[in-house]
Amino acid sequence: MLHIVYADPSSTNKLDECLQSLKSTDALLLMGDAVQAITMDRYKELLANINNLYLNRLSIQALGLTVWPGTDVGSDELVELIVKHGSPVTWK
Repeated sequence: MLHIVYADPSSTNKLDECLQSLKSTDALLLMGDAVQAITMDRYKELLANINNLYLNRLSIQALGLTVWPGTDVGSDELVELIVKHGSPVTWK
């Protein structure tokens, strides 16, 4: 299953809820404000241990990051993830 989180982790608990329901075979894609989680001490270790972690390329660029855990994806790769994992669960 593919989980897509959009919500800013500093203002909502959507990422926490997602992480609690995430199974080892699931994939997690952070988009928009959710990408900020990779810069937050609270989430760094948790996210680094997710095998199928994906980050929206435009969101990474907007934050000016040069190093991050996981794999960056653009729109083409997003389509591939959805085809591979089926309809995503979104956390907004």
